[in-house]
Amino acid sequence: MSDTVRRIEFRGFDNGYSLSYVRLSRNLEEIDGGAFAWCTKLIILQVPQHTELGSTVIAGTELIRRSLFETYNSETYHNDEEVNEWIKNINGDTEEYALHRACSSYNLMTNIFHGIVKRKGLKALKKKNEVGITPLEYLDSNQFTDISQSAIMKRYVLDMIGDVV
Repeated sequence: MSDTVRRIEFRGFDNGYSLSYVRLSRNLEEIDGGAFAWCTKLIILQVPQHTELGSTVIAGTELIRRSLFETYNSETYHNDEEVNEWIKNINGDTEEYALHRACSSYNLMTNIFHGIVKRKGLKALKKKNEVGITPLEYLDSNQFTDISQSAIMKRYVLDMIGDVV
C-alpha cells in the first residue's frame, strides 16, 4: 500500500481469503469497521499508532482467533477499544520482540536483522509472541523480504567464527 493512502473504507478488504500480510501506509489515518473482516489467513498487520480503528477491523481473521479476546462467532469482539489498542501493540516496543518487529517490517534491513539475531541467538527466531507467532513465521509471510532460513544460518555461523562476508 502506498504511503499516500490515508483511509481504508468500510469492509475495504473483507473476504480477502488469501491475504496474510498487509503493509499499511505509514500515513494511514483511519481504518473503517470490518476493513479486514474474514481475511481468514491475515496474521500480520502492523498498524501505525496514530491510526484510528473502527469496529471489528479484524473479525474472522487468524489474528483475532489467536488473540486472548472473547469473540462471538468470530464476528464481533467483546471490547472493540481494547482489541484496537492491542492490534497496534502486538509486538510492543521492548527488546523482547525486536526480532518480531524486524521480521514483520516492510523495510527489513538485513544488517539490523542479523545484528538482532547475533545478539539474541538463533533461538530467538523461534520465540513466540503473545499470539503464538515466531519471527520465522513473520519472515515467511513477509513478501517484502528475501531473507531465507539458510542465509540466516550461514550468516550466523560466519559471524560466530568471525569471518563475516
